[in-house]
Amino acid sequence: MFDRRVVRGNTYASRMLPAEPVLHLASRNAQASSSTRRAPGRPRAIATPEPVHGRRHMDVQTDVYLEELTDVVPETDTTTQTDAFLDRPPTPQFVPPKTGVDTATQIEQGELFNFDAEVEPLLEVLVGKVLEQALMEVLEEDELAAMRQHQEHFEAIRSADLVAAQRLEAAERRKMEEKERRLKQERERKERERVVRAKVAASAFARGYLNGIVKNVFQQLQDTGYFYDPVERE
Repeated sequence: MFDRRVVRGNTYASRMLPAEPVLHLASRNAQASSSTRRAPGRPRAIATPEPVHGRRHMDVQTDVYLEELTDVVPETDTTTQTDAFLDRPPTPQFVPPKTGVDTATQIEQGELFNFDAEVEPLLEVLVGKVLEQALMEVLEEDELAAMRQHQEHFEAIRSADLVAAQRLEAAERRKMEEKERRLKQERERKERERVVRAKVAASAFARGYLNGIVKNVFQQLQDTGYFYDPVERE
């Protein structure tokens, strides 16, 4: 739908309206568009009759609220003056609204309870609890002191046992080292004795073997003729 009264596009620039009405042009465009859109066989719509001589058709607003069409945008200058900024008043304290009915009563002295008589069992309970707690704390401190003393005594005994065990281990280690050293010396002595006995036996065997072999060798050489008297042979 197109209405020439509705401004399209940029609204800042002023739009010039034509001085002459465009009723004839709009009617011709409407007739042309209706004739082109009319389906074949459909009866032709009745157009607006032409104005009589001396009159002309004009566009008329039929809305409930009429709007003045003008080329000039109305402008007005307005000024205002504000007061200086004031501090915000403090927020009043919230007091809930009062509800219910106020009543009052009068209690004479001694009607509810006797303070001296009623407070005695409370004081007994409080004092008893305090004394019991204090006694438990004292007993706990004595027990902790005894435990610390027993622990110190145990640590001393343990340290003494540890020193004694280390001393015994050192003595046992020295004994084992001395034993190993003595066994090594004994093995070395036995090895030396075995070597000496072997040498003595070998020397005796060699002497016994050489004493007979020299005589036998000389006898065999003499029998075979290696030792002879040259005079006798001549």
